Amino acid sequence: MVLSILSYVYSKPAYSSIFMNIESVLSTYINDILQSDSKLVKVRYSLFLGYVIDVLYKKDPEAFKNTL
Repeated sequence: MVLSILSYVYSKPAYSSIFMNIESVLSTYINDILQSDSKLVKVRYSLFLGYVIDVLYKKDPEAFKNTL
């Protein structure tokens, strides 16, 4: 459990530059993701959000709200 917490805390700052690219990709494909009938797509997207939601869309509160 300690290792998972440490990897969570220390990996986000290391990848902060990538999150801007992730936001751009999500902005482009978000409708396709949300309208997908695949439960696998929705579950994986939920897992992804669970990991990065606290660092995603910091400069765009409206996009953050729409994502949730």
